[in-house]
Amino acid sequence: MEKLEKSTMNHKIIIIFWLLLLWIRPAGAQQKQLPCLNLSQGCQRLLLELAMENSNEFLVLREQEEIGKRLLENQSDKAWTAWITADPISLVQNVFGGGRKQDIELALAQLKVELTKLKIKQESLANSYGENILLLLSEYSRLDSEKTRLESRVRIKRTQMTIARIEYLQGGSSHSEMSRFREKVEDFSEKIESLSEQSKEVLLELQKLVGVVENGLEKNLVDSAN
Repeated sequence: MEKLEKSTMNHKIIIIFWLLLLWIRPAGAQQKQLPCLNLSQGCQRLLLELAMENSNEFLVLREQEEIGKRLLENQSDKAWTAWITADPISLVQNVFGGGRKQDIELALAQLKVELTKLKIKQESLANSYGENILLLLSEYSRLDSEKTRLESRVRIKRTQMTIARIEYLQGGSSHSEMSRFREKVEDFSEKIESLSEQSKEVLLELQKLVGVVENGLEKNLVDSAN
């Protein structure tokens, strides 16, 4: 019986720890709006913080770590009680090994290992979110730049088309020349529309990742530009 008690003692703290972890429930994400949409380190950091707050998996890992730390601190503070015994054999075992003191130390060491694993999982998850955010921001920036470039081309072509129309009315330009300008404008406009749709898809992915719930996209685009 005594042997059985000693063999299970070093597992008690770990068992308590994992029972506490089973009671954790993920916290729901709150409604927010995207604070930014640029490639700066500050923006990436803000979006990463939102993504981690929105991640049930990350919140559970973080709460598990906090519970483990509190349990470790509590049990460490009580480790000295292993010396409180009237049994001389237990005292000798505490000094030379095999006693309750060593059981507690082993359990605490195992708990530290579990805490280290939780920390590594959090860091790995954060790195994954960070990489995904960078990819989405980069794609959004690329699409936005291309759309801006094409919008500039459209303005130029429309100006040229207006000049060509005036010259045509004055007999100095041909109808085919105006048609070419019109076709270019239409072609650029279609590409701009396609880029806008792609930008919306990227933005929706980013909103989903960080937990933003919006009725539309325009509000985010305006806020990000301010």
